[in-house]
Amino acid sequence: MKKLSFIFAAIACIGIVAGCKSDPVEPEVTPSISVAPTSVAATSAAAYTATLSVVSNVAWTATAPSWVSLTPAKGDGNASVKVEVAANEATDARTGEIVFAASSAGVKVAVSQPAAAGTPSPDPTPDPVGTNIATADQFIAFLANPTDAEWKITADIDLSGKTITPAASFAGTLDGDGKTIKNATLSSNLFTSVSGTVKNITFSNSSFAGGIVGTLAAGGTVSGITVDATCSAAFPEPTESKNYGVVVGYSEGTVESCTKAAAVNLSYEALPAASCSWGGIVGYNKGLVKDCVNSGDFTLTVKAPAKSTFHSFGGVVGTYEGTEGTVMVSRCTNSAKVSVEYNSPVYFFTGGVVGGTPSAKNTPGNYGIVEDCTNTGDVAMHFPSGGSGSYPVIGGVIGYAEGALKGCVNRGNISLTCDSETTTWTCPRLGGVGGIVTRGASGCENYGAISIKGLYAGGTDGNRGSGNGVSKPGIFGGVIAAAGPYEHDGSVKFENCINEGSFTINFGTLTETPNTQVGGVFGYVTGTISGCTNKGDITLNSPARVNRLGGIAAGSAYGATGCTNSGNLKIVNTPKLEASTNWVNYVAGIIADVNTAAGDVAFSKCTNSGSMTLENQTDIATTRVSAVAGILGCAKATANAEFTECSNTGTLTANVKDAAFCVSGDLRGGNYY
Repeated sequence: MKKLSFIFAAIACIGIVAGCKSDPVEPEVTPSISVAPTSVAATSAAAYTATLSVVSNVAWTATAPSWVSLTPAKGDGNASVKVEVAANEATDARTGEIVFAASSAGVKVAVSQPAAAGTPSPDPTPDPVGTNIATADQFIAFLANPTDAEWKITADIDLSGKTITPAASFAGTLDGDGKTIKNATLSSNLFTSVSGTVKNITFSNSSFAGGIVGTLAAGGTVSGITVDATCSAAFPEPTESKNYGVVVGYSEGTVESCTKAAAVNLSYEALPAASCSWGGIVGYNKGLVKDCVNSGDFTLTVKAPAKSTFHSFGGVVGTYEGTEGTVMVSRCTNSAKVSVEYNSPVYFFTGGVVGGTPSAKNTPGNYGIVEDCTNTGDVAMHFPSGGSGSYPVIGGVIGYAEGALKGCVNRGNISLTCDSETTTWTCPRLGGVGGIVTRGASGCENYGAISIKGLYAGGTDGNRGSGNGVSKPGIFGGVIAAAGPYEHDGSVKFENCINEGSFTINFGTLTETPNTQVGGVFGYVTGTISGCTNKGDITLNSPARVNRLGGIAAGSAYGATGCTNSGNLKIVNTPKLEASTNWVNYVAGIIADVNTAAGDVAFSKCTNSGSMTLENQTDIATTRVSAVAGILGCAKATANAEFTECSNTGTLTANVKDAAFCVSGDLRGGNYY
């Protein structure tokens, strides 16, 4: 009986607890409303009807201008709203907003209607304290009278059918606010000159004949400009010195965060005797260009032989000119094809990011620094027929720099080709990062493949300009071809540079007897070298009478410190000229040839583990001694070469006709002169 009473009591307790449970609380709903489309634009002054689709999770109400009626004007959830725009009999176009309110949420829908036929709205008069630009007519009016105010583009602008007269000068601010200008046709510049600010505009489906800004003055800024892939540009053939850039032609101000995605392919019959510059973003820079990107192909073809002068062609900047120690181009990138095709005679500087600097014969300059720039696109120079006096200078990042490089990287393929094997191109300079760099480099790297094919010849000191390079050889380097000033200068430093790109050089049948200098990191160096590494394999197939191939450098006036080569190097020498007996080849893991008359030449903590091979396949007798070595190929007999903590573990192989005229050694090959 006691057990039964206990059971009844337990059941009663359970019932009491169950009966005391509270009702569930409904979760709070976050108000949400969306309306599509987001604008209603009547196509004429006549009455106009449209439908809006409302999606809402709460009750909502809608209000509109007096000339717009809504059916329904309120609802409790999703709905379709009929919008009726009354006929506009006024002489002005009208705009307004339809406002949907839903508790704490809300949406605005823009509504507009043209003026009555025959009574177009007058162009707005510029506001001295600044104004908004929302229509094509307002933008054209702005260009006609761009007061020095704060202007803002508040809607995308379609310039279809509009005649665009460039603004003569602008010292105010034009903020595009990320809006797009489309269907613009520019027969010249959009702005002839800017000393203020132009920013945050995207150009789409537009064509350019002179770029967006002709001249950017000191203190002026152009930023956040995008020329998308639907645009085109066709700069007119120059008959005098010109500076062409898709965004800015000539700049002494700041150009930053600009992008060219449009492909630009130029074709000219000839070029003038005066220097010209072409840049994907900026033609000629005397200010600062930073954080700019070229992702659209940029190519130039010149059909007739060009006149002898200096021209520059770069994916981002054509030419830069600053002062020693000043950063001129920073953090810019090219990811597209950059190429030049022409016939000699002309000095042409071509680079994936920058074309070059000014150059005056035998007058060295120092025009500032290019830093942290990257090329991933293919960069090419091509000669259909070649010709004496062509002087091609090409680099993955920069062609010709009378200045310094810091932290620049190339990952694109670099090529120099000539279709003819009977006509030469003169004094070529090709480097994975830079063709010629005169004032030092640090932290520069090449990972791209290099291809060189055709026929070349030497040149003269007077014809070569003021940049580095022994007067006559063709010079090629995995990172920089000709490194250092025209005269040897130990204060100019080339440090911590790396090449991992492999390359093969194939030369045609020579009609002259120049020599060749090829280095895994540098071609020929007139400064000092430290901390550099080559991992790329290099094969040189050359009929030249003198060939120098080095893992770090082909030639130098100094030794090297802390350098390492693991690339396999090979010279295949097939000379054709029987008139000369001075056939000679040097191949070495660090430096092939130290060209200094006297004094100490120091090598410290340098190692080679790559194989060094020489194949001299000539039947012509020689009176000079070739060399194969782990560290240094050869030096003048009067030079005192010293080796500290250096070693070679690579194999040394020489397949030559007469072994008496070839020496080898783990550290040093031999002497000459």
